[in-house]
Amino acid sequence: MRQEFFVDILKDALLPFGRKLFPEGFRLMQDNDPKHSSLFDRRYMEEAGIHWWKTPPESPDLNPIEKLWNELKTFLRKEHKPRCKEDLVNGILKFWKERVTPAKCRKYISNLRKAILAFVENRGKATEY
Repeated sequence: MRQEFFVDILKDALLPFGRKLFPEGFRLMQDNDPKHSSLFDRRYMEEAGIHWWKTPPESPDLNPIEKLWNELKTFLRKEHKPRCKEDLVNGILKFWKERVTPAKCRKYISNLRKAILAFVENRGKATEY
């Protein structure tokens, strides 16, 4: 993904969605991928008023979306088993509609506080989260 494409995603999808769901403001949590934190991207996020939090490198335990990606991969590999691109897209949509609930998202996000404390106590090393 090019950095310009990432900005398009922010502009066309994240901002409208985030502002609708969280009119008082929201934070974007992302990893250290250079495409997400280039000067081009940082300037756009600053101009657009996007407040973001960068996680330490290789820290999926501090990124709740990683738990969903893991569940999605398991679902696709063990249950849906796509054979072509269309099957893959349909499997992703099915997973998202049937398995990604507000309660599940709240659970993963609420566990983040514990994960951060464990991360600090472990001096940056991997944790059980």
